[in-house]
Amino acid sequence: MNGLGTFPLGRHLPGDSFLHRSDPRAKLLFLFGIAIAAFTARSVAAVLVLSLLVPAAIAGSGVSPAYVVRAIGRTAVFVGILAAVQLFIPRPEPPLFVLGPLSVTAGGLKEAVLVWLRLLLLFALGALLTLTTPPLVLAAGVVRLAAPLRRLGVPVDAFGLMLMLALRFIPTLLEALERIMKAQAARGVDFTSGRLRERIVALLSVVVPLFAFAFERAEAMALALEARGYRPDAPRTSRRRLAFGWRDAVLAATLALALAVAAWDRGRGGP
Repeated sequence: MNGLGTFPLGRHLPGDSFLHRSDPRAKLLFLFGIAIAAFTARSVAAVLVLSLLVPAAIAGSGVSPAYVVRAIGRTAVFVGILAAVQLFIPRPEPPLFVLGPLSVTAGGLKEAVLVWLRLLLLFALGALLTLTTPPLVLAAGVVRLAAPLRRLGVPVDAFGLMLMLALRFIPTLLEALERIMKAQAARGVDFTSGRLRERIVALLSVVVPLFAFAFERAEAMALALEARGYRPDAPRTSRRRLAFGWRDAVLAATLALALAVAAWDRGRGGP
């Protein structure tokens, strides 16, 4: 698989690895806890220590490291653009250098690196979560975790269905985007050169058919659900029983260690 078709979010790779056999609720709580730890830690060193979870998770997932590295590499540039905003936020400290009206400080540089590392860490672990968990099972895990919200009138089952459909739709949409781009390129459309107006026109030649495809698939999905008698307010049943096991205990212990590292780093005011 090459190109947009290898984007990992929403794509499931069957397997029998440690992560494949872990409970989806444990994996979701683990990812949520790591997000808390990553944004609690204040030093680059602590976030780098947390990032060691990525190679460990890859080893426990059975997914090709090259596949994950390619996916992270494509995302790193986009995440870097988001992180670069931190460089130019005014801070009460001497600038390292000045770019016209903007100044870059040591604090801004540190925050940019932290944001970049945090987002890449969460993207990598989130990608491994979806790669090792079928959308239906992942949605079931979300519904089980959010079950207490039913007492507050929250439509938990409808949210679980929307999540499952969204996860299944992401790879389909990306594959359609890749096909449309190849078809337009074969017709002579150039996406990489020309003036701004020409690039916008080239982009529209992809966006319009992509939106048409998305609406067509959404309508077909709605008709299929209606034909099967789906009612969002009906009580739900499941043939899959979720149960915590020793693998989930390992995830819990790892999460506790990560949270301890983040709390210690924040307590000491890491540089």
